[in-house]
Amino acid sequence: MESADRGLDIEHPDDAVGGEDGTQSILYPVFEDHDAYTFEIARDVAEGADAGLIVLDLVEDEESLTDEAHTVGKQLLRSKLDEHHDVSVSSLIETTSDPPETVAKIAQAYDVHLIVFDRHTPDALVDSLRGDVAERISDRVHCDAVSVDHAGDDRLSSILVPIADGPHSPLAVSVAGALGKGADAAVELFHVSTGGDTDRVDELFERALARLPDDVDADTWHLERADVADAIVEQSEYYDVTAIGEPQKNRLKRFVLGSVTDDISDRADNTVLVCRRSDGQKFDI
Repeated sequence: MESADRGLDIEHPDDAVGGEDGTQSILYPVFEDHDAYTFEIARDVAEGADAGLIVLDLVEDEESLTDEAHTVGKQLLRSKLDEHHDVSVSSLIETTSDPPETVAKIAQAYDVHLIVFDRHTPDALVDSLRGDVAERISDRVHCDAVSVDHAGDDRLSSILVPIADGPHSPLAVSVAGALGKGADAAVELFHVSTGGDTDRVDELFERALARLPDDVDADTWHLERADVADAIVEQSEYYDVTAIGEPQKNRLKRFVLGSVTDDISDRADNTVLVCRRSDGQKFDI
């Protein structure tokens, strides 16, 4: 286990992130490939939530560490951190033949509240019906997770948050709120009703607004449409990021029938954050 370059004012997790003082911790694992924009999302969420960020660089063997200073994680820290970002960042490098197992162990060891994955997470390592890597790690560690599907440009000034009654929707609101605060982006809470079912819309918005930081520019919007996914995909065109809760269907039903969230992730032209609430350690702001 390696500590970070001290010249970057980046600390070892033992010193910087632990949770004993109530500080939440966020983990961003770097697999064989990566998306720098996902790191920026993790950085801004951590800053907005006043949380510590751990960047975990996963390499296959010691021979891959010919020059530690040029690992992906170190390059991200050098290029994406500056005086404009007030966030505590820690760096780890782990050699492993089983990246998901290592991510789970690190998340447990450092009491992680939220893991930020991008679509380069090696889902091919597992059977799709048993859940993807992000789901399996989140289930094992009992912490929340968000998967980032980067599309479009890197601009981040507006966030669309489709909300519903599902168990993962509150996490989408919390992640969007932290991201909005950290990136100085506006948050739009959006609910789509079908068949005239509008009785609980005000209550949904009230609960969601209560989860957002007071200094985040937030608004609400209610729309009645027959097809929820179509409505969200259409509106996503006008926002830089869409944050949405994971589907409630189990893996088999999603495999056979699909889901609104999967449809949105596949069709939206902007970056989509799929948020998964665990039954244990919860991320909040």
